[in-house]
Amino acid sequence: MNRAIYLLVFLFVVLSSCTLDSALLYNPDKVDEYYYKQNIFSVEVDGNTIYGVFIPAPANSPMSNITVIFFHGNSYSMNKFTDVASLFHDMGVNFVMFDYRGFGKSTGKPTEEGLYNDSEAIVKYVLSISNINTNNIFYAGHSLGSATSIETTLKIKPKGLILVAGFTSIDDMTDYYTTYSISGDWVLNGKYDNFSKIDRINVPVLLIHGNKDTTVPHWMSKTNYDKAKEPKKLVIVDGANHGNIFVYKTFYDEVKKFLTSYSN
Repeated sequence: MNRAIYLLVFLFVVLSSCTLDSALLYNPDKVDEYYYKQNIFSVEVDGNTIYGVFIPAPANSPMSNITVIFFHGNSYSMNKFTDVASLFHDMGVNFVMFDYRGFGKSTGKPTEEGLYNDSEAIVKYVLSISNINTNNIFYAGHSLGSATSIETTLKIKPKGLILVAGFTSIDDMTDYYTTYSISGDWVLNGKYDNFSKIDRINVPVLLIHGNKDTTVPHWMSKTNYDKAKEPKKLVIVDGANHGNIFVYKTFYDEVKKFLTSYSN
């Protein structure tokens, strides 16, 4: 959706005294079934059922002691990210992804606090799995998932944090899409303020972003990087946009290097 359409939606919602949550912030796919038929699990959070999938590393993989928990963005469901799951499986790690409340088969209505609660509950479930190395868990957050993974890092520290196409804050995103400086609080029930939290992250951070991303501009990752503590690395993937960044060799190589560098 281009910026002109976003602006029209924005004006309509403001004039009708509504919020933009359903129009812009959350765009979930509801599904009856998941493509993965095995290793599906669920946890109960705030009276909602949250679904996830655990995909074990390939047999005899030298990286099978590593587990990556993937926090997806504001759209779709787990069914959309089978290619991401395959990518991490090819790396040789255990891979976990899940659907926030209101996404996929997960019940409930998405809110900022709710998504944080769902994310924390998923991590606690993964920590309870007996056959994984709980000292080698990494988080990878894409788009809105950068916010949920950052917040979860502040509560349950991973071995490292990967932020893919992350943004600074909802306020900055509102400015970007409207060309006017308007507080996100006025139109959105969510702050998702990554910039205010990034310097409290005390684990290694890899920030990776495509330079052709028009959904979340790559300068936001640079802004977060500048404030983040060491050790940190910023990678700008030439030619990549918001959705296709995962298929680039640079993405694969940099993420694999990060995982092997900081795992036990």
